[in-house]
Amino acid sequence: MQLKTNDNKYGVIRKLNHWTVSIMFISLLAVGFYMADIPASPEKWELYAMHKSFGAILLPIILIRMLWLAFDNKIDNSKLTKLERIGSASLHGSLYLLMLIMPVSGMLMSMAKGYAINVFGLFTLPMLVEKNEALGVAMANVHFYAGNVAAGLILMHVLASLFHHFIKKDDILKRMV
Repeated sequence: MQLKTNDNKYGVIRKLNHWTVSIMFISLLAVGFYMADIPASPEKWELYAMHKSFGAILLPIILIRMLWLAFDNKIDNSKLTKLERIGSASLHGSLYLLMLIMPVSGMLMSMAKGYAINVFGLFTLPMLVEKNEALGVAMANVHFYAGNVAAGLILMHVLASLFHHFIKKDDILKRMV
């Protein structure tokens, strides 16, 4: 079990972080889409509270992931075509950007609408902005559209991985599993 990435295989820290972030991010997207359409009820507000708590926890995990990338070795992608390398870099870069935009816009939306973010009843995040309905609406729009774009890019990421595994029969998917 290798700690850092080498030319042919991702390291255990990168894999663990990838799958942790993937599961949390996709789950938060799914819950977000679901809870937005259910009628107001105690269950809905409980879902919102859990969604906010997990989102607040996910942000530092994503930041750690991005920091680790600066220290981790690069994997050899020389077997990919130039178009595949550009597509991969663009897709990954966009996903990282959206993984930052989603929790930040969600937190700012909540705070601007006057709602504190209590993380699982353990602590409350400091209010970074004062109540501001216009900012709340703007952040809600950012959160909504970024979530839809993220869902589409995640689908593209999964399909590209499956394409490489089943059609090209290369080791792209195996390196992360």
